[in-house]
Amino acid sequence: MFRIGTVPYHVAEPLTKGLVDNKNVELHIAPPSELAQLLKEDKVDCALASSILCLNQSEYFFWADGPVIASIGKIRSVLLMLNPKCNSIEDVKVWAADPHSKTGRELAKIVLEKNNVDARMVEAKDGIKFNDELDAIQIIGDPALNALREKPQWQAIDLGEEWHKITNLPFIFAGWIFKDAEKFKEIAPLLEIGDYEIHNDYRESGLSYKLDASQVELGLQKFAEWISS
Repeated sequence: MFRIGTVPYHVAEPLTKGLVDNKNVELHIAPPSELAQLLKEDKVDCALASSILCLNQSEYFFWADGPVIASIGKIRSVLLMLNPKCNSIEDVKVWAADPHSKTGRELAKIVLEKNNVDARMVEAKDGIKFNDELDAIQIIGDPALNALREKPQWQAIDLGEEWHKITNLPFIFAGWIFKDAEKFKEIAPLLEIGDYEIHNDYRESGLSYKLDASQVELGLQKFAEWISS
């Protein structure tokens, strides 16, 4: 039995579609922060998990040759949403970080820093709440897609698009991450299953499920360089 983790978002469905009914797979569905804990505690053999886990001398391996969740430009579901009282990103003084995603949080920090914004981050421990106490909210996944529809008065800054403007590189949000390389060789063929059909919410985005390994590695290297500086 292979224990495989994935996130509960539409963006991941094409990569895990073939695993749902596989009798040899025990599928664990959890937000990125919980998947990280499952990997740490060896409760899953691999997971479609946040790229930040494998950076800077990590104990984890990232399958650069395999399917990924990446974007060349817009991603639509990893956002920094500005309060209507803010005219631009330069007006952000206090922002809330999505507790489910360390990758999204660090990307937001990079985008703010590269725009010369010195803002204070607070934890959204009780969930994302749109209110006037915050100048901006970092949000990921299906909740981000819902916020685009339900909070049109809040300006959405697409963090994938901002990354591409700054670096001209794809951003690698997630991929198949594992510890045991030998066991992963047995699992890898299962993970190639999928038609990679993009969900309607991503039709007009730069979402990509397959990149050259060199592009994946360059994107990860740049991300690692900036979060460690």
